[in-house]
Amino acid sequence: MAEFLEPNLLRYTLIAAIGSFLLTFYLIPKIIKVVNHKELMDHPNARSSHKQLTPTFGGISFYVVLMLILLFLGKYVDDKNLGLNIAGGITILLFTGLKDDLVVISNVSKLIGQISAISVFLFLTDYTSINFYGAFGIQELSGVLGFGFMLVLMLAIINSFNLIDGIDGLAASVGVITLSLFGTIFYHLEQIFFCVICFGLVGALIAFLRFNFSEKKKIFMGDTGSLILGFVVAVMSVQFLTLTQGDFNEIFVVPKNAIFALIAIIIFPFFDMMRVFLLRLVHKKNPFVADKNHTHHILLSLGNSHTKSSLLIVAVSIVITILLFYTSKEVNNSWLLLGIYAVGFLSFYIAFIKFASEKK
Repeated sequence: MAEFLEPNLLRYTLIAAIGSFLLTFYLIPKIIKVVNHKELMDHPNARSSHKQLTPTFGGISFYVVLMLILLFLGKYVDDKNLGLNIAGGITILLFTGLKDDLVVISNVSKLIGQISAISVFLFLTDYTSINFYGAFGIQELSGVLGFGFMLVLMLAIINSFNLIDGIDGLAASVGVITLSLFGTIFYHLEQIFFCVICFGLVGALIAFLRFNFSEKKKIFMGDTGSLILGFVVAVMSVQFLTLTQGDFNEIFVVPKNAIFALIAIIIFPFFDMMRVFLLRLVHKKNPFVADKNHTHHILLSLGNSHTKSSLLIVAVSIVITILLFYTSKEVNNSWLLLGIYAVGFLSFYIAFIKFASEKK
């Protein structure tokens, strides 16, 4: 492998990150101005964590940034369909999110939009075949089974990010951490296409946070932003799972534990979604009907501010990710590893809520 700090890759990554930051920092005030002028505000409801009218549509800036990155990255991807497929996917989600932010669409309509975006992404690519290297006794899924697995996985990831977008800074901060981890992995493997997309969106998210935390120039990313962010994380997750055995060895991941390493990277949004869905089912409620049982809602109810709640979640998520990622490298039994993940995260979650309660 070439030197880790290979000049061109480092230069392109920095240009993408800094350029995306500056472009987003320029675009968001323009978006706020248009939204205010047209009175396209987010109106608080029973589930809202905010009390005042707030501009939304911050996610439009993510779309612009990603389309420009894809435009200039075409020659760095082997599969010439891939850049076009990603552009098609985020475009579908742009309009799905815009419609939901404007008039609120049904869960079925939103699901159709997500499935359409995922199908466009998977069209004519090799992502419908995945090797589990013997995890849980599974070797390879391909064809209909492979497509079905990727579809469910990507749906879960997209919705997990959509669901944590409930307080200032949370979805964007988790997105920064998650994409930075993916970007570092792809940087190490010299996969310039995926590395630049990751750090480009990281730059955009950091600029967005400046306004999302602001009192005077606040803006939400809206469903437009959370769907696009979740989609990009889902794309990176699929790319991670389909790395070769040599690639996994290069980043010190046991190939059969790749799915566990992925869960470690996206642990908070994934676990929070599963926890809330299970709670709704236990109480015989529709798992897709929104409520206020998410982790961020619990932290707010304990008297924590939006900023403190987001920072607590991010800090604990980083610790858990490091520990679980390390564990996935050391344990070679899939069922034992699954048990360790479940017990470990539940223990951290209980301690986390207790700590937050004591510090309120």
